[in-house]
Amino acid sequence: MKVLNHFGFPFLERVRLQQRDLAFIQQWGSDLEVQLQQQQQHSFEQQTAVGMALTAVARQHKMLGETWALAQHHLGYQQIQGALYLLETMMNDNRCQWDLAQVYVQALQGDVEALVKQCEQAIV
Repeated sequence: MKVLNHFGFPFLERVRLQQRDLAFIQQWGSDLEVQLQQQQQHSFEQQTAVGMALTAVARQHKMLGETWALAQHHLGYQQIQGALYLLETMMNDNRCQWDLAQVYVQALQGDVEALVKQCEQAIV
């Protein structure tokens, strides 16, 4: 009966519901529950995908530093390292929306790839 308060019926003794009204309320509650479960599932999938992408970028960044020792002294390498740390911290503390985090991870991926190309060109 608490749900009736949300529909604007604060005084339960005055409420006269018909069976179809009760069915509507039950269906509304069921639909809301399904919608929330779907939203949670989508959020979990998005969180997992962004986490995996961030891990891949961090691994690529680390491998870059191990492959080219001079890369560790490059300003871009250090900026990426700081951005990775910041983004990982924000994601772990749930301070960043997952869709926004995905944009940042993609940008970091591009930065790492650009730095790899610079390092490869410096050797040639």
